[in-house]
Amino acid sequence: MTNPTKSKPCPICGNQCTVAPDGKSGFCETKYQKWREEMVPVSETKPGPIQHSELPDFLLDMIRWTYKIVGNYLHPTLEQPEWKR
Repeated sequence: MTNPTKSKPCPICGNQCTVAPDGKSGFCETKYQKWREEMVPVSETKPGPIQHSELPDFLLDMIRWTYKIVGNYLHPTLEQPEWKR
């Protein structure tokens, strides 16, 4: 990494950490970790852990409203995504 800059936010912590001029690598000064963005083939991806088993009612209402407006373009049914109770 040559001539690091601090003009872009760090993808790990969001602060102004050391980022390479290409913007695709750097060093997070908050977590003390090197990072690098790279393309990963879709075949090598897998689902992550479910972070919340249930969502609050107000979020479910917002999800239903959003689905009513644009959902038909994204998912066939509202019940398909994991946020359904």
